[in-house]
Amino acid sequence: MPENSFLLTISSTAKRLGVSPATLRKWDAEGKLTPIRIGNRGDRRYRMGDIDRFLNQDRSSPTPIELNAFDQWISKNEMWFGEAPLMLYTVQICTEQLAGSKPWFGTDVTFAAFVLEKDYGYQVLSIKESNDICESQLQAIHHHPDRLAHYFDEWNARVAKLETVVSRLEFVSMERLSQDQLWKEFQTLNNAMADFWNVTLVIEGNGPYLDHAYLPRFEKIVGDSKKAKEAFSVLTTPMELSFVGESRKELLEMIIRHLHSPRERKELFEKETPEALAIIRATKPELYRALVEYQQKYYWLQNSYGEWTILTINDFFEFVRDALKNQSIKDLQTEYEKLENPEEIIARQNKWLNELRLPEKTVKEIEFIRKTTWLKDERKRHILKMLHPQYRFLHEFARRAGIEPKLMANALIQEIPYVVSKAFPVSKLEERRELSIYIAAPQNKSLLVSGNEAVLFKQKLFGSGKSKTDQAIYGVVASQGTQPVVTGKVKVILNPKDQTISEDEILVTSMTRPDFMPLMKSAKGFITNEGGITCHAAIVSREMNKPCIIGTKYATQVLQSGDEVEMRMNHGIITIKRRAVGVRG
Repeated sequence: MPENSFLLTISSTAKRLGVSPATLRKWDAEGKLTPIRIGNRGDRRYRMGDIDRFLNQDRSSPTPIELNAFDQWISKNEMWFGEAPLMLYTVQICTEQLAGSKPWFGTDVTFAAFVLEKDYGYQVLSIKESNDICESQLQAIHHHPDRLAHYFDEWNARVAKLETVVSRLEFVSMERLSQDQLWKEFQTLNNAMADFWNVTLVIEGNGPYLDHAYLPRFEKIVGDSKKAKEAFSVLTTPMELSFVGESRKELLEMIIRHLHSPRERKELFEKETPEALAIIRATKPELYRALVEYQQKYYWLQNSYGEWTILTINDFFEFVRDALKNQSIKDLQTEYEKLENPEEIIARQNKWLNELRLPEKTVKEIEFIRKTTWLKDERKRHILKMLHPQYRFLHEFARRAGIEPKLMANALIQEIPYVVSKAFPVSKLEERRELSIYIAAPQNKSLLVSGNEAVLFKQKLFGSGKSKTDQAIYGVVASQGTQPVVTGKVKVILNPKDQTISEDEILVTSMTRPDFMPLMKSAKGFITNEGGITCHAAIVSREMNKPCIIGTKYATQVLQSGDEVEMRMNHGIITIKRRAVGVRG
């Protein structure tokens, strides 16, 4: 039957909506878009008016949250904040899993909120609820070890599933897929990611829990606050290397094995990187193969929640240059042996255990905290790897829609087909990119707001937002480094992309992530707003043996680049000695 101006065929409707006829039939069965039957065979047609209403309906909040309950949650709870470059797409998956899934250890959160502003974001969670979740895990150690064992089994199974999906997608040419095939692959990744988040996010709040609840309890057991903090820092350090430590160890091993000749190093490093790599491929094939394998294993190392960086062989050769800068092979050998053999940290842990004579219950809890600290690092490893196919999907969807990938990242998952088919206003994505708030609650309830409404929600979450101007800043010592007092000029960096820092500068940021590693290798020390004793900055600073004070809350507001500060590593106090010229003070 010919198509008329009021009715569209299945194929025309599917094309207009940007989906396959099979997806359209699925929507029919679910009652999302109802067809009419015409002719003796009951052929399906779709009214133009129904299609337009379907395209224009608000898909942002299918099951809205209860705003009164949300307001009460804000007024009754002290919050903790995590911040990083973020995308709405990732936020939607992880937040719904965090706030809408069955709790693993008998408790869950009421709400989880994200503030997204110009490709940067803030996670907002209740300290009390995070503490309750972590406390329930410790209770499981003593009373429900079977539940704990089941949890770790699930962790391993879901991580393995995600790794399989991510590995397979490396061989998929997304640009060659039909729209329906692309969407199917995308949903497969989303499902694996959702399962992964569901099992791993229960350890999300252990940073604030350790600082606000467990550490004070540990101090009472030890009876000496300073000694307790130092012991706790050592006892909760994983004996396993972080994935950043592993990558550093393998890089050092490659240098020691293949570049032990001073003459060869000098000849190679006097040349530009492309020329040096060409010479290596021709004259040192074993080193070239090692670089290729290293690049294939760690190309994702500097990904973040808001940036996609594929490291190349050229990048890793530059890392080799940096490692050899002002260091001999003997120096690198010493560093390698320290990374290869954890005897030093084991000896320090045994020293504290022998000295403190902790109760057996506390020792079991410390062992669990040490394991979850390592698990948080392992979770970050898998997140950075899964971000690679995630960004590939977003880039492909954006290419088909003819828009910028970071605009596509501000669409909800269910909106992406409509953006691709140009049936969703790009202006809405632009508005969300400027400022949007995403909130999730149990029973899969959610709310997404942008524009003026988002400004009001941001004020609720952050309060007045007045900056602190104290001359002294207080935090937690994550790593003492080698000196009791460290002085230097600070450099405030929130996004590490295209940033540099000198060896006599102190890095000040909200929180560190693996993409901060080049800066952390160069910096004299670190100061962060966020993080607990088991956060990324704490783990890496201890591996590097550099001074690090975390959890200051306001360091990036109080300090500006060029300020000269003094870090007192015995007390966790940062004092401003001199303001930079032209800076308030």
